[in-house]
Amino acid sequence: MKTVKLIFLALSLSLLASIEAFPPAPHHMIYGVIKNEQGKTLGTGDATVILSGPEGEVIRGPVDSLVIPGMNYRLLVAQDSGRTPQLYAAKAMMPASPFTIRVLIGSQSYLPIEMQGDLRLLGESGGSTRLDLTLGVDSDGDGLPDAWEMNVIDFSFDDGFDDLSDVNPDDDIDGDGMSNLAEYIAGTYAFDQLDSLAVEIKEVVNGIMRLEFVTITGRSYRMTSFDGASWVEQAFSFDESGEDPVLSHRADSVTVRSVYIPIGTNPVLFRLHVK
Repeated sequence: MKTVKLIFLALSLSLLASIEAFPPAPHHMIYGVIKNEQGKTLGTGDATVILSGPEGEVIRGPVDSLVIPGMNYRLLVAQDSGRTPQLYAAKAMMPASPFTIRVLIGSQSYLPIEMQGDLRLLGESGGSTRLDLTLGVDSDGDGLPDAWEMNVIDFSFDDGFDDLSDVNPDDDIDGDGMSNLAEYIAGTYAFDQLDSLAVEIKEVVNGIMRLEFVTITGRSYRMTSFDGASWVEQAFSFDESGEDPVLSHRADSVTVRSVYIPIGTNPVLFRLHVK
């Protein structure tokens, strides 16, 4: 996934020339997950997301953990087709308009240290762009907030970890198969080999497979399965019968979760994904 640093704190909304409306164009949705410097996903009511253009604030929206599965904010940005010199509405965005995005927590305003997402269609009329935002300070620019790296240093038993440069995103400090960056995203401990993102098959009863994995508060989980040809989205249920399946689950606590999946005659591999 491409990472874009907010150096000048300005990006451009670009509309495809083939998409025209007069005078407004369909809204563009910006959505994603906002995490604090410890990697904790912000919950409902914790903050407000504000998008501003050249003339000031365009739109704001609350952080809401229930807005979309796997996300905690969404902004519907009004778009102008650019067919006339004037905006059709005061808070619409013209093609190629620069903007800034910030997060308001109480009276304190934060500019994200990092945005992750596919920016190729950012601002396309009627389209959507996922922007996951990280708050805090990242003084060495490696994608890991300083506060999270300092926790790793403080809790590590290795005397070789003295400063931020010793904690690298691609390293696997505890040797559990997950990189430090993956541990940060998953909410697991980078210094504990027993704490990692994993799903375990526990038993099969009457054609229903029971799997277990540990959930972290605020994270959203989904599964994929491999049938020998390709990886596909895998529905799972919290009922032993396998009924009422879902495609994702947002955790409201740190706990061991059992999920149930009806299986056929072919062996299947499973992957657990977290956001």
